[in-house]
Amino acid sequence: KAWDGIREGVDCPILNTSMDPVFQTFLVGIGEYKIDAPDGSYRVVLCFAEPFSEKRRCSPAEKTGADSDGKRIFRAAVNGAMLIPSLDIASTYGERKAVEKMFLVEAKGGAGISIQFIPVKGRPVLNGIIVEKL
Repeated sequence: KAWDGIREGVDCPILNTSMDPVFQTFLVGIGEYKIDAPDGSYRVVLCFAEPFSEKRRCSPAEKTGADSDGKRIFRAAVNGAMLIPSLDIASTYGERKAVEKMFLVEAKGGAGISIQFIPVKGRPVLNGIIVEKL
């Protein structure tokens, strides 16, 4: 199953972006996202933000998808290639701050683009994906 989580949003401002609505909404618990793209070269931008404060992440009743210690660490691969070996958004960038990770990828053999999110601690979070054909 590619996604068994929740789609939700927060109403607080997200720093480092002019696209607040993109970063204020998110999927928690995403496993894979498949893009039926024709063969060719693409720029793929993965958009992330840790939407919850540490206090909320440490509270199981809040159901934020973080680990019991408030951590959310995951990896991301595109078409099987590990492009983000470890991402801890809150520790690395802070809470409620937009983070964009850009990659150049090839769609081959009619397989399109497949993005896998692999949990390490807690459940992965994704705010958006931008795909541009080159």
